[in-house]
Amino acid sequence: MRDATYIAVLLDRSGSMESVKDETISGYNAFIKEQKEAGDNCSVSLVQFDSQSIDTLQEFTPVKSVPDLNGGTFQPRGMTPLLDALGKTIESTGKSLEAIPEANRPDKIVFVVITDGQENASHQFDKSRIRQMIEHQSHTYNWQFVYLGANQDAFAEAGKVGFKADNVADYVGAATADAFRATSSNVASYRRTARASSLNYSSRQRASMLKSDSRKSKA
Repeated sequence: MRDATYIAVLLDRSGSMESVKDETISGYNAFIKEQKEAGDNCSVSLVQFDSQSIDTLQEFTPVKSVPDLNGGTFQPRGMTPLLDALGKTIESTGKSLEAIPEANRPDKIVFVVITDGQENASHQFDKSRIRQMIEHQSHTYNWQFVYLGANQDAFAEAGKVGFKADNVADYVGAATADAFRATSSNVASYRRTARASSLNYSSRQRASMLKSDSRKSKA
């Protein structure tokens, strides 16, 4: 397998994200900018989800071709079908990877979930099924899963579906930029080193994400 990374970003588009809409757009764009600077050996899928639809805006797109988000391409609405978004994206990613010749498949797979609301709108997947899927992909294929939860108990929510605590972080809306910055730095480090521990949030990063005035924090 070649030295390449696939990043699936699952971005909550429910109405609860309205209060941090601008910060989320700029944070995501900064995340993509850093991944572009980290090298071309990366592809990205962007999945936005709400109770009206689960939409794949980018799918295995070369990182250098991934466009920025704007107010037209990120419009919060509805509720939060997090489990359905995860289940569908895990399944579609598996099928896409199977279709790629083994020699050309990315050897590092990272899922990044950003959500501001607790699960309240899924119909096809439950927590037990998602936990099984995440644990299977993690243990069998070394997929990595990262979870950012704004204004909620991210550890409790993510832990129920199999995310490792080291890869889970809470953040307050005012520190959205810090949350994206920390996550982007960790993902870029993982791309360089292939060490899963690179995705662990440090105590300093966690502190910066919980400050009400993020301008005073350092990621």
